[in-house]
Amino acid sequence: MQRVRGSAGGGRASWLWLLVSATVLAADQFTKHLIVNAFELFERLAIGPFFDLVRLHNTGAAFSFLAGSSGWQNWLFAAVAVAVSIAILVWFSRLPAGRIALRWDSA
Repeated sequence: MQRVRGSAGGGRASWLWLLVSATVLAADQFTKHLIVNAFELFERLAIGPFFDLVRLHNTGAAFSFLAGSSGWQNWLFAAVAVAVSIAILVWFSRLPAGRIALRWDSA
């Protein structure tokens, strides 16, 4: 099997997506910081007739899964997220030039 490298995985487009991802991550952390400093736990602010902004803490995973654990789950999920992110970056770097659709075939 021949490996093909191209600009779809590298170059300016990749850096743009990395910049967008970093910006979203920074905005997420900044808004969390704002809420933690401005709201007490369980404090609620009605934004509209169907939307409230509430400060809550989810100590588990999705829907408080493993919330009663001692904290090991945070490291597990962080490690899984890092591994998947690295795998996706490697996968994207190996896509042929100009390839927009993701490649799933094994050819």
